[in-house]
Amino acid sequence: ANVGYYQTNFEGAPRHLDYHQVDWMIQHLATTKTKEQDGRRVLVFLHERHLRQAPRDYQGVIQSWRDAGQLYVTPAGMNDDWFWLQAALQWKCLVVTNDEMRDHFFQMLAPRSFVSWKERHQVRFSFGEWTDSPSSLSSRAKHNPRRARQVLLDFPEAYSRRIQRVQALSSNHEKYGDRKLSLTARTGLVIPLPKRGDENRFLDGKHVETDETAPSEEFYLCICPST
Repeated sequence: ANVGYYQTNFEGAPRHLDYHQVDWMIQHLATTKTKEQDGRRVLVFLHERHLRQAPRDYQGVIQSWRDAGQLYVTPAGMNDDWFWLQAALQWKCLVVTNDEMRDHFFQMLAPRSFVSWKERHQVRFSFGEWTDSPSSLSSRAKHNPRRARQVLLDFPEAYSRRIQRVQALSSNHEKYGDRKLSLTARTGLVIPLPKRGDENRFLDGKHVETDETAPSEEFYLCICPST
């Protein structure tokens, strides 16, 4: 639902989801090739009221989501967020949403773990320029047919920019000829320093580094005991 509500908060906006945007996202993810496969498996979680409120012109595309196994309808009286959170944790998959999930953060017994998980699994999105090729929804819906917009995704980093405890091997002796070095395991800390545009560095998820003197590159402070 978060995808369908993107930039729909304006005067005169329809009360239902923007089903065009949901379909653009599904088609983009399902057809974009990755290293492992030709497209990603997509599952959309929608509360039953979003289907109940959908105009008749959109029923065809909603049924196509059902037929493709891409739609999970959550029941009335329950928060649909808990369903996609459970699915993401169980299947260890990514979540496409701009929701910061602050309501869930304050309800968690282990909030720090939740924030770390969100940082590694949340994919933020936006929509860009209009494309010449119509979306699958536009070709089927009679209501306000239009072209598709470019889908822009911001995937999580390959590693977490948080304080990490690492273990490294260090030598106690110099190397002389073919003499083997004596190696000792040492534990240290790696601390990411703030960089320009940094977001979500703290638990409240609100911090943004706006200092223009902050570097745009990533720098780390490494601390390791001498003995």
